[in-house]
Parts: sequence; C-alpha cells; structure tokens
Amino acid sequence: MNRGLALKVLRETWMGTVLFCASLAAVELLLTYVLLSFFRDAPAILQFRVLQDVLKGMLGTEVGPTLGPEAIAAITWLHPLVLGLVWTQAVTFFTRLPAAEVERGTIDVLLSLPVSRTTAYLTTSLVGLGGGACFLAAGTVGHLAAFRFFAGDSAMPAPQVVVVALNFYAQYVAVAGLAALASACASYRARALTPALAYVAASFLHGYVARLWAPAQVLSPVNVMNYYQPLAVFMEKTWPVRDMVVLLAIGAAAWAVGGLVFARRDIRTV
Repeated sequence: MNRGLALKVLRETWMGTVLFCASLAAVELLLTYVLLSFFRDAPAILQFRVLQDVLKGMLGTEVGPTLGPEAIAAITWLHPLVLGLVWTQAVTFFTRLPAAEVERGTIDVLLSLPVSRTTAYLTTSLVGLGGGACFLAAGTVGHLAAFRFFAGDSAMPAPQVVVVALNFYAQYVAVAGLAALASACASYRARALTPALAYVAASFLHGYVARLWAPAQVLSPVNVMNYYQPLAVFMEKTWPVRDMVVLLAIGAAAWAVGGLVFARRDIRTV
C-alpha cells in the first residue's frame, strides 16, 4: 500500500463517502421508524394476501398475522433502497480504477507515479473497503438508534444487528470485487458500471422470485443475495459463517483476477 496514493484517493472520495454514510444512517433510522409505527398502528393490513406474498418474497418465509421485531429489522436490511445505496457505493467506487481514470484521461498521470499498477490497484481497493466499513457502520448506528428510541421493549440486541451488518459487509466485498473486475476489463466507466449494476439488479429480482417460485432456485448459488439472510440471523441468533466465507471468496477471487488483468493489459487513452 502506498501512503501518498491512499491520501490522494481519500481527498478525492471523502465527500462522497460522508454523504453515503449520512444517507444510509438516515434511511435506516427513518425506515425502521416508519415500519415500527406502521405495523404497530395498522396490524390488520397483514391480513391481505398480496402483502403477505410481498413479505415472503423479501424475507424468504411465510408471514403470520403479526410481525415481530426480528422481521421488521430484517425488512430494513433488505429494503431495495438500502440495498441500492450500498450496491451503488460499491460499484461507483470500485470502477474508478482503471475505467474512470482511463475515461477521464488521467490514467497516464496516475501511472507516472513511482508505484506499480498492482500497488495502485491494492491501495485504491483498501481505501474503498475502509469506506465501505464506515458506510455500513453508519447504517448500523441509524438502525440501532431507531430501535432504541422508537421500539421500546422490542429493541433489537446490538450483537445481532452487528452480525447482520457484517454479513452485509461480506456481500459488499463480493459486489466490490465484481465491480473491480468489470473495471479492469473496461476503458470506459459506463462499460464497467453496466454489467456490475445489471448483476446486482438481477440478483435482487432473482432472490425475490426464487422465494416464490421453486424452479428459479437453480440459479441461487450464483446469486449474492442467496448468502445474505438477515431474518435467519435475527431468529436463530447464529453467525452465518458459511455465507460470509462464500461472499468473501467471491469478492477476493474477482478482485484478484481484476488485478491480474489490470497489471497486464494494454491501456490506451486515445
């Protein structure tokens, strides 16, 4: 890792990271508050079959006439807005090198520094992983604050929320690794963003459909959502070690291949 390059990347990205952190914390706080209030004040709405199917597709289990704090907490960590924020941050950051640098025409300046391509790739990635950790920590704080102030006796134990956040971070690493691989193969950011965003969007859609339609489960092993099940963590109070290992392995493998491609490819800025 190169300290000077790390500081350069931090100067260029700190504002975006702070905004993403504040956004996720606010979304988790407000979403948790809204869901707690909604299902407490209007429990009869769960009698509608359509809503039960929607929640089953999201949570992966049948929903009864009431929702406990575990189910509400799981919904907040599976909400499309939360997933979209995390995935957008991961894909946006990890497509900056080399795709965004090549597109801006600044890759020559970067590679003229006294660091190797591998060092530049590693340094940028480590800064991104640190930013992702701060990002999900902010979301955890927002979630816990909402339960602390609005749930009363139904407050979720902090250790369980932290485990879910760590599982989410493992998924973040997987998505980041895939984005880094797409970036290493592209000379324009749009060409890196498109497959990465298409994959996470397809993952969300498939995860929802697979819970309602059994034949779709054949594709579950290649879906990162298959290894991220917050409700199971909240209900069983266990560590999803296998799921986290699979997600980290996906991210590490994709990132390593991306590093090899970037180190060996011919880069042209004209």
